[in-house]
Amino acid sequence: MTWHRLIHFKYDIRREEPLDLETDLNPEQMFKVLLGYVNYQLGKTEGESGPLEREVYEITFGIDVEKERFGIYSDTENPGLTGGIVLKSIERLEELARMRLN
Repeated sequence: MTWHRLIHFKYDIRREEPLDLETDLNPEQMFKVLLGYVNYQLGKTEGESGPLEREVYEITFGIDVEKERFGIYSDTENPGLTGGIVLKSIERLEELARMRLN
């Protein structure tokens, strides 16, 4: 599998803020990727497992180049928590974009 990372960031759950953004996307492209994921998650009905308890979670969006599929990796072990983190990150998109420039 050839994985191309689009967006990678850590999220501090206690401070409710994204950290350490890595991406080559501009803010508009980041918004489309993050919002696309949230829209996809809202349509799913799957059993929710309990979240893995930690202070900082990592989320990575990418593309499997060989299969031409969009994917996500999250260490929350809970789709609802991952979706909530992504929503909070969308709210702070300008801050995320500034991180990319630093």
